[in-house]
Amino acid sequence: NKDYEYNTATETALLEVKKKAEEEKYFDAIKTQYDALKLSMNHDKQADIEKNKEEIISLLEEEIVRRYY
Repeated sequence: NKDYEYNTATETALLEVKKKAEEEKYFDAIKTQYDALKLSMNHDKQADIEKNKEEIISLLEEEIVRRYY
């Protein structure tokens, strides 16, 4: 079982919201809600893989074909 790190598009967008809020000096006002939202969005990597297994396999097959044929 290999460890790997990735962010969902939603997590990336949430991080952008945090950066913008910090730049605009609003983050302190929303920190509690931000932390709660981030916690509720924690994803289970194994569940993500199982849920998207067919798409992952298809993408890997396409990439292998492109590289070797």
